[in-house]
Amino acid sequence: MRWRLTSRILSDADPSLMNVTIEYTMRFRWLLCPQLVGQVMSNTIELAAVLHDSKLNAMDLPIGVARTLLVSLHHRATQSIKNEGQFKDEMGEYFHRKISFDWSKFNDESLHWMMINRTEILDEKVTDFIVKNHDSFVINLGAGLCTRFYRLKTGRVTWIEMDLPEVIAFRKKLNEPQLANHIFLPGSILNAKWIERVRQFAHGKTLFVAEGLMNYFSEEENLEIFEALTDNFPGQEMLLSILSRDGVNYANETPSLHAAHTRMKSRIVSGVQLALINPQIQFIDEWYVADRNQNLMPPEIRKMMTSPAAKNRQKIAHIRFL
Repeated sequence: MRWRLTSRILSDADPSLMNVTIEYTMRFRWLLCPQLVGQVMSNTIELAAVLHDSKLNAMDLPIGVARTLLVSLHHRATQSIKNEGQFKDEMGEYFHRKISFDWSKFNDESLHWMMINRTEILDEKVTDFIVKNHDSFVINLGAGLCTRFYRLKTGRVTWIEMDLPEVIAFRKKLNEPQLANHIFLPGSILNAKWIERVRQFAHGKTLFVAEGLMNYFSEEENLEIFEALTDNFPGQEMLLSILSRDGVNYANETPSLHAAHTRMKSRIVSGVQLALINPQIQFIDEWYVADRNQNLMPPEIRKMMTSPAAKNRQKIAHIRFL
């Protein structure tokens, strides 16, 4: 209650102090107990909703891949609201409240757990990288409305959210905090100009993250993207979600992708396959998305997701560029 009252007094005096509250909470969160960090973040995000109570129309996003960012946001926010397990995403909940959309189009229980498990695995693996590389750079490719920056202890890491210009423009209307180490970079990964723009900011140990992105490109486009990454960022690493052929076929039949008016184009079976296709890629490890949270799933969903065919549908791969 004291934090809530203090935050309200500060925001009444100067709304920009909301950014200061979150910036210093993020910067010194390692000194604070997790409960206090969560309370400060939750109360300050609540203030953002009060100060900027107008909603954004999701239909302002162009039809196609750009609208798929709503799918992952919806499943993260609903899981966070349920307060089951360890997953909490206050900023995701705030984004979800701020956007006007018929969210019932995305109520797919099996897809929900694929999204949550994928997100949790990536949260853990990105954290592992940050712990080992304190002054590093994280490049979030196809960032959409990803809120991982706020969920993790990012410390001195410079975090770059890269996505199409129309997506970045939409996200900026959500009035999230402006922090010095959180950069928004509009651009297309299919346009080679993005490489030079990333190099302006990332000049040290770098981790690329591609969550739910690569399967929307054709196989030829993926070959070009990975060639550009290996040629320009030797020694750097990447975490990416990958779908098998069956996984792509399954995803393309979900109501969520129908609502976004888009389809996935290509399959990536495993990180091992990437290393065989491009000798400048080193396979490090990979994890099955279906292996997590089985105790939280409804029995029928757990049975479906743990079948051999379903288990192989989606993985998280960790690779390095040689």
